[in-house]
Amino acid sequence: MTEAAGSTASDIFALSAKIRAFPVIHGSADYALAVRDAVLSERFDCLAVPLPQSFQETCEAAIRDLPVISAVVQSVDDEQNEYTYIPIDPCQPIIRAIKTAIEERIPRAFIDLEMR
Repeated sequence: MTEAAGSTASDIFALSAKIRAFPVIHGSADYALAVRDAVLSERFDCLAVPLPQSFQETCEAAIRDLPVISAVVQSVDDEQNEYTYIPIDPCQPIIRAIKTAIEERIPRAFIDLEMR
């Protein structure tokens, strides 16, 4: 398969002139490094991550505490004792992307649907 003239491999994930997707494998340190490099490679207006907005404040606080590995936990259903959690581990690509965006002062948007 050949690339079109002037295009690069990263153009595959360009959804528009201003939006780029970056697929990851959760728990992969290699992808965490690739995400960091991608965020640092050019100027971005915002980093959108597939986490609910209700997690933003607690996730970002926990990320600022790295290298301490932790988890952010929220109740989904108090009656059923159901919870959802996000591991705050720098080997998680999404966590690494958020950490890099915080360090580079790039605005972040948590865009996934709420579980409650």
